[in-house]
Amino acid sequence: MKLPAKKNGFTLMEVIVAMAASAIVLLTAGTLLFSAIRAWRANNTFVRMRRDAAFALEIMARDIRQAEHEGMVTITADSLAVYNKVADYDALFSLGTDGILSYSRDSAILTPKLASNVAGLTAVAQTNDVSGIIDGIGLELAMKNDSLDISFTNELFVYIRNPRPK
Repeated sequence: MKLPAKKNGFTLMEVIVAMAASAIVLLTAGTLLFSAIRAWRANNTFVRMRRDAAFALEIMARDIRQAEHEGMVTITADSLAVYNKVADYDALFSLGTDGILSYSRDSAILTPKLASNVAGLTAVAQTNDVSGIIDGIGLELAMKNDSLDISFTNELFVYIRNPRPK
């Protein structure tokens, strides 16, 4: 009597099951990798936007603090003009329609853009209720990135050095 021949391979069913299991593992790993890359990109964009906003507000605050009195600060809908008495120069912060906050000094652009992805710049003079003198400027810089659905607002109140001379 002959012994049955030994089989040296996989059956069709075993190959199909192995391929299906491998496909599930690869799809899961790919999805996790894609999610991790998207989260990393969103986090880097958020950090860059926060850094840009903080830098822009710090530059604005420095120039406002060095204005001698409130008459040296001019606020419009999309710009903030400051005469820096200490360093003796005019500074202009302007928001373009492209969402870029520009900074120029004595009409020469020093830093073409302080921040991009700017949704809005608001500057409001805060007046002392008793004396009627402007105490300082409230700054609000709104940032937005539509592609990654990120938005936030930084606010800062800056005191003006001295009241207006009489």
